[in-house]
Formats: sequence, structure tokens, C-alpha cells
Amino acid sequence: MHRVVLAYPFIILSLFYILSKLPNSKLLSILIAIFIWVNLTLFFSLTKFGGINDYCEKCKYYEHKSKLALNNLLNKRFRDKYIFVNIDWGLYYLKSLYGARNQCVLFISPSDGPDEVMALKEALNKTKRKAVFIIVKDTIENFSLIQSNFPDIIELQTDFNSGPYRIWYEP
Repeated sequence: MHRVVLAYPFIILSLFYILSKLPNSKLLSILIAIFIWVNLTLFFSLTKFGGINDYCEKCKYYEHKSKLALNNLLNKRFRDKYIFVNIDWGLYYLKSLYGARNQCVLFISPSDGPDEVMALKEALNKTKRKAVFIIVKDTIENFSLIQSNFPDIIELQTDFNSGPYRIWYEP
């Protein structure tokens, strides 16, 4: 559903572009009235006004409120000298969209094998940065591969509930 919401402004713009190419007539007025009526009907039927209550859905691990606090902490502490290595999708988009301009964000899947880890080490050497690993506790499959290639990493202790996220970094 979120893709529909994101595409909706473009649908509206394209419809108005098409309508602007039609000659001024009663047909144009009727099409605009139908468009407004359909949109208002959709709005009221999909919101709480229409009786649909989807606000009771339980929070999924990737929607946990700790993402914002973690993003702020990571931006303050690690953004200049570290590469953020996301092993799960949880914070990847958040860091990419709302992180600092001088940060570097990667997504790897260590379950793909040692080639991913070697490519990461090469990127770390080229940029002269260290690694911060961002993982979701329940979804990590092959963290032992990371730990064997980065034996000095330590877990970041936070003074707030980090939810399902764990942060490991090179000191």
C-alpha cells in the first residue's frame, strides 16, 4: 500500500496533464468533478472515518521506534570515520536517506560467503575508515563470518532501548 501512496501524486499530476490537453468543455468539468468525488470517497473509506481501523497492527521489528534514536547516535558518533555496514534492511534506508552527507552506507549479506566480507575489507582499506555493523538480533544468519574477519569488534552499549538492533564497531 505504501507504494500506492508514494505514486499517488504522480497519478494526480498525470491526470491533470491529460485533462489540460482536452478542450475546455463540459466534459472537462465533469471529469474533474468525478475525480474529486472518487478521491473523497477513497479518503473517507480508507481512513477511520470509514470505520477501518488499521492502527492496531503490532509494531514489526523494522518499524521499531528505536531506529530514530539509533540513527541520531550513529550520526553523532560514527559518521566521519566509519562505514555503516547494514546486514539487515532495518536501518539501511533510514541511514541512506536521513544520514549525514559525509557518511558511507553499505548493505551486505554475509550468508553469501566470504566474497562479501573481502569486498567490504577492500572498501574499508580504500576509504581508510572502520566498520560499524548494524544488525537485527533475530535475523542474523552468519555473524560468525563477520566476527572471524573482524576479531576486534565490540558491541555498542546504548543508554536507551535499542529494540531489535545491535551495533558492533571497530574501536
